[in-house]
Amino acid sequence: MKMARFIAALRERFRRPAAGGFKELLASCPLEGVDLERPRDFGRDIDF
Repeated sequence: MKMARFIAALRERFRRPAAGGFKELLASCPLEGVDLERPRDFGRDIDF
């Protein structure tokens, strides 16, 4: 019985997203607390 509950919990947690596009998938992602800012990358010095 524990195994069945475990499998059901896994299926609920990792179920496939509803049909849609990539934008819908991104919109459904929980991003609270995730730092999405990055410092500007000005490239690297290259010696030729």
